[in-house]
Order: sequence, then C-alpha cells, then structure tokens
Amino acid sequence: MSSSVDLKQKEMSMKVDSTAMRMDKIEQKLRCLSEEEAELYRAQLAEIKTDFKEIMTENLEMQRERAAAIKTYQTEMNEALGLLKELNKRSSDSSSSS
Repeated sequence: MSSSVDLKQKEMSMKVDSTAMRMDKIEQKLRCLSEEEAELYRAQLAEIKTDFKEIMTENLEMQRERAAAIKTYQTEMNEALGLLKELNKRSSDSSSSS
C-alpha cells in the first residue's frame, strides 16, 4: 500500500507543479496583451485555478486516508503486542507452575 500511496503522492505533486507553471505562464502573457486577448487568458486561468483546487482537494483526501490507515495500523499493532504480552505471561506462568 505504501508504494502505491507514495506513487499517488508523487503524481499529485507533479500535477500541482504543472498547474502552477501553467498559471505563471498565463499571468506573464496577460501583461502584454490587449484587453480582449487578456480576457480569454483570464478565462483559461480561471479553469486552471479550478483544476488546481480539485487537485488540492484530492491531495487532502489522500492525506486523510493515509492518516486513517496509519492510525488503524497502530491500533492493530498495539492490540497484537498486547496479545503477545499476554501469551508470554501465560507461557511464563505455566512454566513456573510446572
């Protein structure tokens, strides 16, 4: 699971970087365009910003899922360690009573 999560995280990071670069390029073009042309680029920029928000929302959800998986793992490991401790205690109790 960890490698698939890491791969997904890497993909998300690349999407964020790509989207930010797209926004930067459009903002640079806006400075030297007529108002009509600039309006077209503003519309594109608005679309990119929407994409960016979706990417960030997906990233946040993935982080929540990862945190929940870690918490579940920790809980299960603590339970397993508790059972192991109990088994060791029983084993030591039964060997000392024999």
